[in-house]
Amino acid sequence: MQETILEIHLQRIRENALAFKRYTDRFLYAVVKADAYGHGGLEVVNALQPIADGFAVALIDEGLAVRQAAGGKEILVFTPPTSEEEVVVAARSGLTLTAADLRSAKRIVCAAEKYRLQVDVQVKVNTGMNRYGVYGSILGKVCALLKRSGRVCVRGVYSHFYSHDKELCEGQRLRFLHGVKICRRYFPLARAHLASTYGATLGREYLFDGVRIGLGLYGYFPEGDSPFALQPAMRAYANCVAVHKVAFGGAGYGTARADLKGKRLSVLRCGYAEGLGVSAEDSGLLPPVQGQICMDVCLAETEYRLDDRVCLFEDAAAVASKRGGSVYEVLCRMALRAKRIYISGETHSKK
Repeated sequence: MQETILEIHLQRIRENALAFKRYTDRFLYAVVKADAYGHGGLEVVNALQPIADGFAVALIDEGLAVRQAAGGKEILVFTPPTSEEEVVVAARSGLTLTAADLRSAKRIVCAAEKYRLQVDVQVKVNTGMNRYGVYGSILGKVCALLKRSGRVCVRGVYSHFYSHDKELCEGQRLRFLHGVKICRRYFPLARAHLASTYGATLGREYLFDGVRIGLGLYGYFPEGDSPFALQPAMRAYANCVAVHKVAFGGAGYGTARADLKGKRLSVLRCGYAEGLGVSAEDSGLLPPVQGQICMDVCLAETEYRLDDRVCLFEDAAAVASKRGGSVYEVLCRMALRAKRIYISGETHSKK
């Protein structure tokens, strides 16, 4: 098989979700943006539909792709609409849009009135992230605008931590609390949520009405140790497509180490186009690899049999730590041109 293989354990994702559900006892948004962090958005939503109370995506197209699988549960789109057309598409598909400033709020209201649409909205408050979010100084004005339209239903108010420093998080919590009070003057039933995976474990005062769990669903904690066990849901495999003896020349690009002369290297069909990185020394992969990793292949010092399926990693955090990147990047990039295989039980490939 030429494709890189990702084995995805849906039961582990379900168990991770249940762990957060039990720990927080709050409305749980399952974050499935970026194709569920490389795990497959449609499959993950199907698996979590009985557990998650709602879902969250970054883009409208991502919401459309999982809308039927969500079974009528709320799908929150983080990115505010950039055009009237996006408001129309989202509203007609039952997605919840984000009003993140006065401009996006006006765009939503104008499109709703023009096309006689009912639009679900959540208000994003800027508590320090400074990418999206309404400033506290104009939050009342934005809420009043949304309130005046009989076609806009504000379902929630939310924000996002920009740091894992406890003192900075507390400052954000207080700013968010102030924003929630303003919003609820206009929308008393708006669901408030601030915490994602890390914030959900900071304490009860950070939970508000709900949590948005992304990385934790897939088995990882952003920083430090999780207060409960999480199970990584992805393992990556590559097939051995050739075995070559180092008789002369290099080992892929570059000069071969002297001790490799006469040894046999296995050609694994996975390269930096799958997100491995270029440096073999910093790859973080389970099989030791030699030389510069190529776009489509890497050379393993272990001699495998032709067509063996070789495990590249079973813990993306270990790869990220050695490589110096992030778990998010490892998971998403590995899925760029891989074939996903979904495992119902706990059996992994043995080769």
